[in-house]
Formats: sequence, structure tokens, C-alpha cells
Amino acid sequence: MWHFEYVIPIFMILAVILLHYFTSQHISVRVHKVFFAVLYVEFFTILIDIVSSYFCDHFEHFSYELLVFINLLFYILFLLRSYVFFIYSYVLSNRTIRLKKERVILATIPLIILEAFVISTVVNKYIFYIDENGFNKGRYNYAIYICLFFYVFLSIVVAIFNRKKFHRKKYFAYTILFNMVLFIGGIVRILLPNYLIMDTTCVLTILMIYLCFENPELYIDRRTSSFNYSALNALLFDDRAINRTSIKGFYLRNYREFHGFIEDNLVDELLRVVANAVKIYGKTRNIFYIRRGGFIVCYKEQKDFSQVQKEVTRYLDEYKRMHDIKIRTDLAIIELDEELAGLSSFY
Repeated sequence: MWHFEYVIPIFMILAVILLHYFTSQHISVRVHKVFFAVLYVEFFTILIDIVSSYFCDHFEHFSYELLVFINLLFYILFLLRSYVFFIYSYVLSNRTIRLKKERVILATIPLIILEAFVISTVVNKYIFYIDENGFNKGRYNYAIYICLFFYVFLSIVVAIFNRKKFHRKKYFAYTILFNMVLFIGGIVRILLPNYLIMDTTCVLTILMIYLCFENPELYIDRRTSSFNYSALNALLFDDRAINRTSIKGFYLRNYREFHGFIEDNLVDELLRVVANAVKIYGKTRNIFYIRRGGFIVCYKEQKDFSQVQKEVTRYLDEYKRMHDIKIRTDLAIIELDEELAGLSSFY
């Protein structure tokens, strides 16, 4: 009999993380997209793990074909889960440079071989088989753990070789730590095969990643509800995103005068008004607040921002009139070239 004491509550925790993450703002960069893949794969791995375990406990009520299919699907996802955790570690360790596709392809070959080996168990019964007694492990069932330990080891090696590329030293330590949690989970799974505890360690790993790297709140400016300086850095470090991005800069020219005439909370309100107006008239969510009344706006194509400037200025003037704010606010545009030559002035 399989034990579900750990997996049910951890599945609920993962569902909460998924709900919060998917309903939050995100910048479209590679590392966040890979984390999406990690969440998807883990969600379906746990789901199929629960279903397949239940089917195996009550095998007499299900057809042979269904039992083979559901267990085969679990093993496929189990291997894929190890791989996507590695890809996340790899992208996290190389987020400031262009990834080399040949290295990714080379790292994918072991996964392809093992997935093919798992699928072949339908014929040779090397991984598992179903008989009159229900589910049975095959003689090479341990191969799935070889995949896990291989990718954990590879993740740690990649992190060590790229340790100087991490923004902060603690990020390198976090990367090593969450991979060690995966390693410990694999050991526990081998020692306690009837307890669905591997899913617990994987969700614990996701929780660590979420709190350290992927929490959407880390990338939101609370004053304006737009993206912050850290989010802009993440975008600029992503070669795939920045190569197809048109960047415009603008700022409130007399921002420093605000603090001498109006209250701080009203200054924040004006900044939110500007940010929301740009989102509406600029038709983009990729707006970044970079301190002192300055903003960066990113588009996937070239865009004439002068019309947006007029609409935002009109909207801001109307807001000031409604709230009887008698202070001049000029919205100035800064043109940024494709090489971002002038961007350093904002830092």
C-alpha cells in the first residue's frame, strides 16, 4: 500500500503557489519562463503520482492497459522533473550571458535515452510490470534515480563554474542548497519507496526557489505598482528578451520640486497615475520605475512614444485639476538606442 500522508498537503501548497504566481505580474524573461515549466511539470508529476499509486493499490478494478499507461506516464514525468530542475539551475547560473544551445542539447541526451528506456519497459519490463499481483518494480527500476542524481550533480557543477556570475553570493549558496534538497529527496525515496515523500522535497525546493528568486513581489515597486529596478536588471541580463525589445525612457522633469510643495503620499499617487496612464495609452505592462521620477518602457516592436507622451500628459493634467493640485509637471522623453548607450545614466 502507498502512503499519501505527505503528498496531499504538499499538493495543496503547490496549488497555492501556482495560483499566486500565475495571478501576479511577470516580466517575460527566460528564467521566469523556465520556472513556469518547473511548476507545470511538478504539478502534473504529483497529480499522476497520486493517481497511479491509487490505481496500483486497487489494481483489480482497472484494466491492464490503463495501469501500464498511468505508471508509464508517471515515470516519464519523474525523469522530466529532474531535467527541468537542472534547466532552471543552468539558466539561473547563466542568466547574464547567451546560453549555448549545443550545451543544452548535450545535457538533454541522457534524458532522451532514459525516457526511451522507460518507454521500452512496455515490452521488456525493465522498469516495472503489471501481473496478477498488481504493480511490480523491474530489475532496472533504479535507473530513474540515476537520472535524478546525474542532473543534480550537473546542476551543482554548472553553479560552481559560474559562481562569479551570480548577482549576489547568497544566490550561489541558495542554488547549491536547493539542489542538495533534491538529492536528499532522492535518497529518502530509495529508502522509503512506499512513501510519496519525493514530491514533498520537490515542492520544498520550489518553495525555496520561489522565496529566493521567483517571488513576484521582489520585482514590483510598491510606490507605483509597476516593475522595479531589479526587474529591469533581469530584463537587461536576458539576451533573448533585450535583443527584440524597443526601449523608451521618460521622467517627470521637476520631480524634486514635488517634495517641497506636496505631501509624500500625494507624490506617490502622482507616480502611480503616470505609471497607470502609460500602461493604458502605451498599451504595455512592461513599465519600470527606476527612482527619482524616472521610468523605462519596453516594447516588442518600435513605437512612436510621442503620442503616448501627449495622452499621459493630458491624463495627468486632468487628474491634477480634479484634485486641485497646483504644481507644474512636465513629462520628458529620453530616446535610448538599441545598444542602451545612455541607460547607465539611470543607475
